[in-house]
Amino acid sequence: MKEVEFENTGKPLAPRDLLWLRSKWEHALPSSYEAFLRQTNGGQPWPDTIDVKGLATSPTDVQVIFGFGRDVESSDLRWNIENFPGLIAEAGLLPVGRDSGGGLFCLDSEGKVFFVEMDGLHQHLVAKSFGDFVVALREY
Repeated sequence: MKEVEFENTGKPLAPRDLLWLRSKWEHALPSSYEAFLRQTNGGQPWPDTIDVKGLATSPTDVQVIFGFGRDVESSDLRWNIENFPGLIAEAGLLPVGRDSGGGLFCLDSEGKVFFVEMDGLHQHLVAKSFGDFVVALREY
């Protein structure tokens, strides 16, 4: 299996961050996603390209996977949850990352990863799990 590396990872995750996340996301966090947060607290993957079936501009990049306390506000998990409340409330999706065009990678209640285009109307299944999502990353 190829190795995916993460640069610009976050500070160690505080227990209160996971408690806050669980208070906003009523579903169980997938174990692979929680392990990622505990290990890296977000970051920029390499390789960073992913194929998104049905997306006209596929492949796209994974610019960042969100974490807590990120230096760049729009890369912060808390900021994204607070600024896109409709994703959770209406679409049942938890934003976990984005591409350089502003599209969001999101988890659903079953742990599947979807790509949500900037218009918020178009969603594309990317992977059946967060772990599969990371493994699917490739060089451009």
